[in-house]
Amino acid sequence: MSTLATPRPTVRPKEFHFPLVVDWVGARRVSAQVEGKHSVEVCPPPVFRGDDPSAWSAEALLVAAAASCLAVTFTGFAERAGLEYDRLSVACDGVCGQRDDGRFGVLRLSLRVEID
Repeated sequence: MSTLATPRPTVRPKEFHFPLVVDWVGARRVSAQVEGKHSVEVCPPPVFRGDDPSAWSAEALLVAAAASCLAVTFTGFAERAGLEYDRLSVACDGVCGQRDDGRFGVLRLSLRVEID
C-alpha cells in the first residue's frame, strides 16, 4: 500500500506591517510617504470642498486599494491554478453617505471584474 505525501503549505507569518507616514503640506493637503517609494499628495475631493480635482483623495485611494487588492489577488490565484487570461479589469465604485448610526462614512464598495 502506497501513501502519497501531501505537500505542506508554506507557513506565513500571521501579521504583515505596511508602515507609512502622512505629513501636512499646507492648507488641506498632506503627503503620504512610504520608505523607498514616491510620495503621494492627498487632498479632499471637490465634493468635500477640495480645491484640486487632479489630486488623489483619501476616498479615491480607498477605492483604488480595494480594486487593486482584488486584481492582484486574482492574478495570484490564477497563476497557482494555471489559468490563462488576456485581460483583467476591475471597476470599483465607492459610495459615501450618512450611515444608519447618523454618522457620515463609506457605505459600500461595489466591484465588477471583467476577465477575457
